[in-house]
Amino acid sequence: MLAETKSIWKLLAIKVLKKEFIIENDMVESTKSKKCVLLIANKKRHLFLLELHVCFQTETCVYFVIEYLSRKLPLAVDHWLLILVPL
Repeated sequence: MLAETKSIWKLLAIKVLKKEFIIENDMVESTKSKKCVLLIANKKRHLFLLELHVCFQTETCVYFVIEYLSRKLPLAVDHWLLILVPL
């Protein structure tokens, strides 16, 4: 999902994970790890990891609001993204 902030006029990506899917596929620890990695990346300002703006949950879903990267990236950065992000 794509969103736009009104305060800084920036596009953000919203990753929505259904809790039912997380539990059925034994992904609870993986989801917690993903959040930890993104939080650490925020503190260290990691070059190849997306910035996590906020993470929250409702009764049925977990939401990760992260920076949005357009496909108009330099080739070198795009190459690294392909290596780091499994298909």
